[in-house]
Amino acid sequence: MAGAMLREGDLIYLLDDRGRRHFLILSGGMMKVAGLGVIDGSRLVDRPEGSVLRVGERGFHALRPGANELMESLDRGPQVITPKDAATIVFRLDLKPGDAVLESGVGSGSLTTALLNAVGAEGLVISVELREEFAAKARRNVERSPFAKAWDLRIGDVASVAVEAQVDAVALDVPAPWLALENVNGFLRPGGRLCA
Repeated sequence: MAGAMLREGDLIYLLDDRGRRHFLILSGGMMKVAGLGVIDGSRLVDRPEGSVLRVGERGFHALRPGANELMESLDRGPQVITPKDAATIVFRLDLKPGDAVLESGVGSGSLTTALLNAVGAEGLVISVELREEFAAKARRNVERSPFAKAWDLRIGDVASVAVEAQVDAVALDVPAPWLALENVNGFLRPGGRLCA
């Protein structure tokens, strides 16, 4: 069965037979792809996901990244939460499509990507990051997610940040999470979940 059609502007990756991924934004013209050279994107536009692109003697499957591939391909800076740990956090927070969740300690945006994938386009992820340089790196990484429009990034301290809405869950990846509990109590809904 054929996958969904690849469209111009889609974030995709080309997967080689050794498991290496080459990420790109699909366009209909000639594109320079790091590690591959120049390819003709028009050979993939309006083709089914999973189509094979031949580059010289090599074949590459054209695929859309899921949360796992996005997390594994982050431009890293601070230590990242691995997909395995992110899955445990999402499960323990009992996140579902449409939920609102606040996280603090954004780092490179690894957990943010998993949270967005869990709550989807109808949900909301509010991220609070103390350091502007981490926020800038996370912004570049998370904007690749198909759910990035459901993301609200704020610079500040989770122990004092104002949050106007009630959230269903809170994930704290900060050195002293207990310092934020009084503030978190003001916006975590009754019966909501906390992971620190």
